[in-house]
Amino acid sequence: MEPAERLRFAPTTGLQSPLSLLEPSAGTGRAANCGAGEGSGDTCDEELASADGFPSRLPPSILARALSFCSARCLARIEVALGRCLGVALSADASQWLNWASLLSSEGGLHLFRSCSDRREGQAVSPSASTKAMLRMLRCSTPLGRGCRIPHMGEGNAFAAHVARLSAELADGRPVSTVHFEGGTARRLALRHFDVRGCFAGPSWRAAVDGFLRAEHGAPAQVQSGVVRVRIGETVIPLALTLEAWDKGRNRDVVNGISLGFDVNEIDLPAPPGADLRIECLLSCGPSVQRRASYTLESFDDSGSRSLHGAYRLKVSQHFWSFHPDGNCGERGCYGHFASLEVLAAGGAAAGDAAESAGAEHADTFSALAAAVGTAEWNVDLSGVGPAPLAYDLANACADGPFEPGSMVGRIALVWRGGQSGFAQKTLAAQAAGAVGCIVCRRDDTEVACMSRVFEGIQHPKPDIPSIIVDAATSERLMAASRCGADARIVLDRSPGTMRKLSSEFEAFANSAARGEPIHLAVLVEEHVPPHFTPRAD
Repeated sequence: MEPAERLRFAPTTGLQSPLSLLEPSAGTGRAANCGAGEGSGDTCDEELASADGFPSRLPPSILARALSFCSARCLARIEVALGRCLGVALSADASQWLNWASLLSSEGGLHLFRSCSDRREGQAVSPSASTKAMLRMLRCSTPLGRGCRIPHMGEGNAFAAHVARLSAELADGRPVSTVHFEGGTARRLALRHFDVRGCFAGPSWRAAVDGFLRAEHGAPAQVQSGVVRVRIGETVIPLALTLEAWDKGRNRDVVNGISLGFDVNEIDLPAPPGADLRIECLLSCGPSVQRRASYTLESFDDSGSRSLHGAYRLKVSQHFWSFHPDGNCGERGCYGHFASLEVLAAGGAAAGDAAESAGAEHADTFSALAAAVGTAEWNVDLSGVGPAPLAYDLANACADGPFEPGSMVGRIALVWRGGQSGFAQKTLAAQAAGAVGCIVCRRDDTEVACMSRVFEGIQHPKPDIPSIIVDAATSERLMAASRCGADARIVLDRSPGTMRKLSSEFEAFANSAARGEPIHLAVLVEEHVPPHFTPRAD
């Protein structure tokens, strides 16, 4: 498969006006009268739109080849101008897709492979329209190095959309507050996208993972991918995906945890007094792996001894993945256990043996693991429960008040997150009604790895029944299952084998990286600066 940038056609010559307007001007390599200037673009559009018989005499493929030297702005304006007659046919032509793919490569840093144009079955939009959308979404970011290689259109669309959402979420110039000041400003220093190479490319990567899985002695302490350098003014920040093994026990030679993220120890960026540096990162690999990492560094007085961070030192870190068997509040649960959920047919039948409900529906039987389930801090001393029937009270959906006494005896309560109550309050309300367990359902994708007893600054009593929180997709399935009379089981697993088990998403990422599939990254760097700050000269 060749990148689309290598498949550009030479401009067709010998055609009469108005195609002569599109011939390359001397020494520019771009079409004449199709530059960035406002006037030249208008002239080109008017000529194309008013030429008698021009669209009907020129096949879309020939026109597309003639337009292969236009800029993205000019190409879009031409398609609009031809919209009444040839624009739709031109946009659907394979040669025009190659034009847009070439511009996405040169201007957006995303290199589509030729096979992308052959995947048209089931597409709601043409490849050209999809490629243009990617180019628009990536206007906020600058490619580094060779940019990103995209083997599939869906993968490119997903990555570009994630980058655009990141840029919109962390808008430049938005108001921010830190522990040092209020009324400050977020000042964007860089937003870059690139592919990282060398991840899981050698035996050391697998050895580090195996050291965690088997609690082995002598596993590699740190393995890094190739380094990508982000320039901010006169400062260069080196970034590399780093798989780090670490220890939380007495035996310093045994791997008790691993994490995959960025090593920010080499950042040496001058910091204004009281400012914070935030580094937000996106990772995408294939159609299913999408992760996010975040690092916050704080400025400090470096008049004395300097740390490895220079004028900034690490304050908060959240890696792409982190695993350890003791109190992991990310991938594996919390406080030394792994929480999961099993939904069973009525009567406790095994998953897959769906029983008939009162209507024509079947009980939806499934297991929810890892990313779909978060635990609670009071589960540390409790055991799992079930199978037990699911119970949902529509009149008290968020458990903002007490349930009818005895209404949930022997059942696992379903309650929605939100309302006027915290996690512990919801669980205590279900417990008072006789529930043996509680499942908090989310309506959005805001992740909660571990539920706390604190709500609005008040710490509530510790519940005596286990509780978990599930993502939005699992929540909808649970509500449907409760209507079918399904049972559920809350599992709190503390076995060593389970606690040292990796998530399926991480395994998928490691296998894809080992096969050489591209790993796409986007990195946003911003400073949170106090009021009346004078920006550095970039």
